Amino acid sequence: MYKQGSEGDNTEKRPGFSEMVARAKWDAWSQLKGTSQDDAMQQYVGLIAKLS
Repeated sequence: MYKQGSEGDNTEKRPGFSEMVARAKWDAWSQLKGTSQDDAMQQYVGLIAKLS
């Protein structure tokens, strides 16, 4: 949610198979494609507040 809120839709190339952490982050960011930056920021803030 942070990347979607700060940068918008993912336009980067998917990391290679050997970069498991980067690939997982890329996949999570790509799942939010189409979510507006404002909505993503609100979801992120809500998640952080819930975890505190």
